[in-house]
Amino acid sequence: MATLAESRYLACRKFPYLSHGIIGLIPVPTEGIGTLATSKDAVMHYDPKVESWPAQELASGLVHEVMHLVLDHFTLREEIKADPVIWNLAGDLVINQMLLAAQCKLIQGAIVPATFKLKPGLTVYEYYNLLLKQAKQITITACCGSASGNPHEKEGQDQGRSKAEVEVMKRQIALDIKEHA
Repeated sequence: MATLAESRYLACRKFPYLSHGIIGLIPVPTEGIGTLATSKDAVMHYDPKVESWPAQELASGLVHEVMHLVLDHFTLREEIKADPVIWNLAGDLVINQMLLAAQCKLIQGAIVPATFKLKPGLTVYEYYNLLLKQAKQITITACCGSASGNPHEKEGQDQGRSKAEVEVMKRQIALDIKEHA
Protein backbone atom coordinates (compact mmCIF):
# COMPACT_ATOMS: atom_id res chain seq x y z
CA MET A 1 0.00 0.00 0.00
CA ALA A 2 1.46 3.35 -1.01
CA THR A 3 0.50 6.94 -1.40
CA LEU A 4 0.69 8.62 -4.77
CA ALA A 5 3.59 10.74 -3.47
CA GLU A 6 5.57 7.65 -2.38
CA SER A 7 5.03 5.98 -5.74
CA ARG A 8 6.05 9.13 -7.61
CA TYR A 9 9.26 9.11 -5.60
CA LEU A 10 9.90 5.44 -6.45
CA ALA A 11 9.20 6.06 -10.14
CA CYS A 12 11.58 9.04 -10.20
CA ARG A 13 14.29 7.00 -8.47
CA LYS A 14 14.00 4.16 -10.98
CA PHE A 15 13.58 6.43 -14.02
CA PRO A 16 15.33 9.72 -13.17
CA TYR A 17 15.21 10.76 -16.83
CA LEU A 18 11.40 10.68 -16.70
CA SER A 19 11.19 12.78 -13.53
CA HIS A 20 10.00 15.93 -15.31
CA GLY A 21 7.07 13.96 -16.69
CA ILE A 22 6.29 12.06 -13.50
CA ILE A 23 6.31 15.25 -11.41
CA GLY A 24 4.73 17.23 -14.25
CA LEU A 25 1.51 15.20 -14.18
CA ILE A 26 -1.30 17.09 -12.46
CA PRO A 27 -3.02 14.55 -10.18
CA VAL A 28 -6.79 14.77 -9.85
CA PRO A 29 -8.58 12.26 -7.60
CA THR A 30 -11.47 10.79 -9.58
CA GLU A 31 -13.53 8.17 -7.78
CA GLY A 32 -14.96 5.31 -9.75
CA ILE A 33 -12.46 5.07 -12.63
CA GLY A 34 -10.58 2.22 -10.95
CA THR A 35 -7.19 3.17 -12.37
CA LEU A 36 -5.04 5.99 -13.76
CA ALA A 37 -5.94 7.95 -16.90
CA THR A 38 -3.90 10.86 -18.24
CA SER A 39 -5.09 13.54 -20.62
CA LYS A 40 -3.04 14.99 -23.46
CA ASP A 41 -2.66 18.11 -21.29
CA ALA A 42 -0.99 16.09 -18.50
CA VAL A 43 -3.94 15.89 -16.09
CA MET A 44 -3.72 12.50 -14.42
CA HIS A 45 -7.06 11.31 -13.12
CA TYR A 46 -6.64 8.59 -10.53
CA ASP A 47 -9.06 6.62 -8.49
CA PRO A 48 -8.08 7.07 -4.81
CA LYS A 49 -8.28 3.26 -4.58
CA VAL A 50 -4.99 3.04 -6.51
CA GLU A 51 -3.27 4.04 -3.29
CA SER A 52 -4.10 0.54 -2.04
CA TRP A 53 -1.93 -0.96 -4.78
CA PRO A 54 1.60 -2.11 -3.95
CA ALA A 55 3.99 0.84 -4.25
CA GLN A 56 6.00 -0.70 -7.11
CA GLU A 57 2.85 -1.33 -9.16
CA LEU A 58 1.59 2.20 -8.68
CA ALA A 59 5.04 3.57 -9.60
CA SER A 60 4.91 1.51 -12.81
CA GLY A 61 1.43 2.83 -13.49
CA LEU A 62 2.72 6.40 -13.22
CA VAL A 63 5.56 5.68 -15.63
CA HIS A 64 3.06 4.01 -17.98
CA GLU A 65 0.97 7.18 -18.06
CA VAL A 66 3.99 9.41 -18.71
CA MET A 67 5.10 7.15 -21.55
CA HIS A 68 1.81 7.72 -23.39
CA LEU A 69 2.74 11.42 -23.40
CA VAL A 70 6.39 10.86 -24.27
CA LEU A 71 5.53 8.52 -27.14
CA ASP A 72 2.96 11.03 -28.38
CA HIS A 73 0.24 8.40 -28.70
CA PHE A 74 -2.48 11.03 -28.98
CA THR A 75 -0.99 12.69 -32.07
CA LEU A 76 -0.11 9.38 -33.73
CA ARG A 77 -3.67 8.10 -33.27
CA GLU A 78 -5.10 11.27 -34.78
CA GLU A 79 -2.77 11.07 -37.78
CA ILE A 80 -4.07 7.66 -38.82
CA LYS A 81 -7.64 8.13 -37.49
CA ALA A 82 -7.27 4.99 -35.40
CA ASP A 83 -10.01 3.51 -33.25
CA PRO A 84 -9.33 4.98 -29.77
CA VAL A 85 -9.85 1.79 -27.74
CA ILE A 86 -7.79 -0.44 -30.04
CA TRP A 87 -5.06 2.23 -30.29
CA ASN A 88 -4.96 2.54 -26.49
CA LEU A 89 -4.49 -1.22 -26.19
CA ALA A 90 -1.71 -1.19 -28.82
CA GLY A 91 0.08 1.59 -26.95
CA ASP A 92 -0.35 -0.28 -23.68
CA LEU A 93 1.30 -3.37 -25.19
CA VAL A 94 4.36 -1.36 -26.24
CA ILE A 95 4.67 0.47 -22.92
CA ASN A 96 4.10 -2.58 -20.74
CA GLN A 97 6.87 -4.46 -22.57
CA MET A 98 9.21 -1.54 -21.86
CA LEU A 99 8.27 -1.68 -18.19
CA LEU A 100 8.82 -5.43 -18.00
CA ALA A 101 12.21 -5.05 -19.73
CA ALA A 102 13.10 -2.52 -17.02
CA GLN A 103 12.11 -5.14 -14.40
CA CYS A 104 9.06 -3.24 -13.22
CA LYS A 105 6.06 -4.89 -11.63
CA LEU A 106 2.97 -4.20 -13.72
CA ILE A 107 -0.38 -3.36 -12.19
CA GLN A 108 -2.72 -6.30 -11.76
CA GLY A 109 -4.56 -7.04 -15.00
CA ALA A 110 -2.05 -5.22 -17.22
CA ILE A 111 -2.04 -6.48 -20.77
CA VAL A 112 0.97 -7.86 -22.64
CA PRO A 113 1.25 -9.27 -26.17
CA ALA A 114 0.53 -12.80 -24.92
CA THR A 115 -2.87 -11.53 -23.72
CA PHE A 116 -3.84 -11.40 -27.41
CA LYS A 117 -1.55 -14.23 -28.61
CA LEU A 118 0.75 -11.69 -30.28
CA LYS A 119 4.52 -11.77 -30.47
CA PRO A 120 6.55 -9.27 -28.46
CA GLY A 121 8.69 -6.46 -29.83
CA LEU A 122 6.34 -4.90 -32.36
CA THR A 123 5.55 -1.22 -32.89
CA VAL A 124 2.34 0.47 -31.85
CA TYR A 125 1.25 0.50 -35.51
CA GLU A 126 1.90 -3.22 -35.91
CA TYR A 127 0.00 -4.06 -32.73
CA TYR A 128 -2.84 -1.78 -33.77
CA ASN A 129 -3.24 -3.54 -37.12
CA LEU A 130 -3.09 -6.98 -35.52
CA LEU A 131 -5.56 -5.99 -32.79
CA LEU A 132 -7.96 -4.61 -35.40
CA LYS A 133 -8.19 -8.11 -36.84
CA GLN A 134 -9.21 -9.37 -33.39
CA ALA A 135 -11.47 -6.42 -32.56
CA LYS A 136 -14.69 -8.45 -32.37
CA GLN A 137 -13.15 -10.78 -29.79
CA ILE A 138 -11.65 -8.02 -27.62
CA THR A 139 -13.59 -7.42 -24.44
CA ILE A 140 -11.02 -5.24 -22.67
CA THR A 141 -12.13 -1.61 -22.50
CA ALA A 142 -9.11 -0.06 -20.83
CA CYS A 143 -8.84 3.70 -20.89
CA CYS A 144 -5.58 5.52 -20.25
CA GLY A 145 -7.01 8.93 -21.20
CA SER A 146 -6.46 11.16 -24.20
CA ALA A 147 -2.66 10.96 -23.77
CA SER A 148 -3.07 7.42 -25.10
CA GLY A 149 -5.50 8.55 -27.78
CA ASN A 150 -8.52 7.26 -25.86
CA PRO A 151 -10.16 10.17 -23.98
CA HIS A 152 -11.65 9.43 -20.58
CA GLU A 153 -15.19 10.63 -19.84
CA LYS A 154 -13.96 12.65 -16.84
CA GLU A 155 -11.48 14.70 -18.90
CA GLY A 156 -11.89 18.37 -19.63
CA GLN A 157 -13.18 19.33 -16.21
CA ASP A 158 -9.78 20.39 -14.88
CA GLN A 159 -7.17 22.89 -16.00
CA GLY A 160 -4.24 21.08 -17.54
CA ARG A 161 -0.98 22.12 -19.07
CA SER A 162 -0.89 24.02 -22.34
CA LYS A 163 0.27 22.28 -25.49
CA ALA A 164 3.51 24.29 -25.24
CA GLU A 165 4.09 23.22 -21.61
CA VAL A 166 3.60 19.56 -22.52
CA GLU A 167 6.02 19.97 -25.43
CA VAL A 168 8.63 21.57 -23.15
CA MET A 169 8.18 18.70 -20.70
CA LYS A 170 8.68 16.13 -23.48
CA ARG A 171 11.78 17.93 -24.78
CA GLN A 172 13.25 18.06 -21.28
CA ILE A 173 12.64 14.34 -20.91
CA ALA A 174 14.42 13.76 -24.24
CA LEU A 175 17.39 15.78 -23.02
CA ASP A 176 17.39 13.90 -19.71
CA ILE A 177 17.33 10.55 -21.54
CA LYS A 178 20.23 11.65 -23.74
CA GLU A 179 22.21 12.80 -20.70
CA HIS A 180 21.41 9.62 -18.78
CA ALA A 181 22.58 7.44 -21.70
